[in-house]
Amino acid sequence: MRSAFRTVEQMTKQTGRRYETRLGCVSSKPVHDGVDSENDQNRRLLIFAFVSQLAGWTGAALFIPMIPLYLRHLKATDAEIGYYSAATLISLSLGPVLIGWLSDRWHVRDRLVVACYALQVPTAYCMGQTDSLVVACLLNVGLWTFGASSVNLARAIVALNYSASDRNSAFAKLAITSPIAFVVGGFAGGRIVEAWGYPVLFETAAVCWFLALVAGLGLKDRYVVEPVSEPETVAVSRPLILFCVAILLQSVAFQWSEIALPLRLNDLGFSLPFITSMYSVSSLVSIPFVILAGRHAHRIGNLNLLIGGVVVFAVSRFAISVFETEAQIIGAQIVTGVPAAFAHSIAAAIIANLGPERTVGSRMSLLMMSSGVGGAIGSAIGGHLLAAFEPAGLLVCAGFGLSAAAIFVRVFIVDPNTLTRERSPDV
Repeated sequence: MRSAFRTVEQMTKQTGRRYETRLGCVSSKPVHDGVDSENDQNRRLLIFAFVSQLAGWTGAALFIPMIPLYLRHLKATDAEIGYYSAATLISLSLGPVLIGWLSDRWHVRDRLVVACYALQVPTAYCMGQTDSLVVACLLNVGLWTFGASSVNLARAIVALNYSASDRNSAFAKLAITSPIAFVVGGFAGGRIVEAWGYPVLFETAAVCWFLALVAGLGLKDRYVVEPVSEPETVAVSRPLILFCVAILLQSVAFQWSEIALPLRLNDLGFSLPFITSMYSVSSLVSIPFVILAGRHAHRIGNLNLLIGGVVVFAVSRFAISVFETEAQIIGAQIVTGVPAAFAHSIAAAIIANLGPERTVGSRMSLLMMSSGVGGAIGSAIGGHLLAAFEPAGLLVCAGFGLSAAAIFVRVFIVDPNTLTRERSPDV
């Protein structure tokens, strides 16, 4: 064993590469001509990832705020709205896990990102051409499978090519894409539907995913893994399991909010453009908090940021369940923008550090699977809760669920960065 480690150390000195050994495999991350060269390549990688995710999120943001209203347009009942959302979120769970596993096995993450975007374009176009709830559900399953996979894979590429100390900053920059997209999509989606209908909305989304495809062609995954004779097996650790359970609980309650919010505003008599623009309000407010979170996450702690965001989101759901005026709703959505800024990027940063670099793609997919399973459970239950308590009551349920998720995280989860600092010897 000692001779093996000495051999790896000699290889490191001779080739200028960083190696690490784990359970019979050697993985490497090449170091280029110099720090400046590596920084330049990372900068280009982040630019292409940023543009592709911005275009991809914009396509999603045109549609996401109106899913319950779109389903009512297709004559879906409250229970069918829940089942539709559950089917969609199951696809978010299973599809990205399979594609993430393939990406870790074949190491073709950059090509898989492009393939996922390419499949989203015709799927989105076809969604605008059907009036069948069943067909729309099947197409939507494919749409979100490929969309979630492209997000996961791009984040995995960034995580693998950036050092652990630089990941928070890189993830924070990528996190800006979502609020910017929802500013654009929130303001534009409702107006497009009112002027031209749902077919044009989905055609516009298809154009956005085509632009994401073009930008995705610039993604280059430089992380190299050199397997040896014995395959690597990765155990699922207790911290990873607990963190996925926490994300699942959070997602159950979050999905209740997603179902209830547009229906609550619709019941209050607000117009479709106003309903979709509320997502823009929270997204616009979130942008400066994304930047601040990326700069100060190492001081505040990723876990503290996540807990604080969930608590703030819960308070805003309680508030919207009783608010009735435009000013009150806008104020609550402004508050919602704080956790919306960094919740998912912080979760991605945490889970990236809960295991070896080699399997980061699988862990990103596991994060999405936990979110998708939680959302599917929330959708299935939420449809019945909606029929029983109406949108305002479902928002209250969401507030209590989010509060319970925050308590679970505080009691059972430990930030891996904190553990690393505690175990590191003083220099």
